[in-house]
Amino acid sequence: MAPLAVLRQRAFNYRWATVLKGVIPLTAADPDFACSDAITQHLQAEVALQVCPYAPALADKPLGGARW
Repeated sequence: MAPLAVLRQRAFNYRWATVLKGVIPLTAADPDFACSDAITQHLQAEVALQVCPYAPALADKPLGGARW
């Protein structure tokens, strides 16, 4: 078996394992656009509360499908 085929069979990358085949996850590369002011303001407000629990392993499904 060719090395790439073996790698595809045996390697596990959580980033790629959680999306459908043919889908490129947003975490695959750095964005080439600025974060919106609304997102920045919301993040600043949340961090100001000084409560930072661990996030769930998988994204919230409704939020993951939200349209900005």
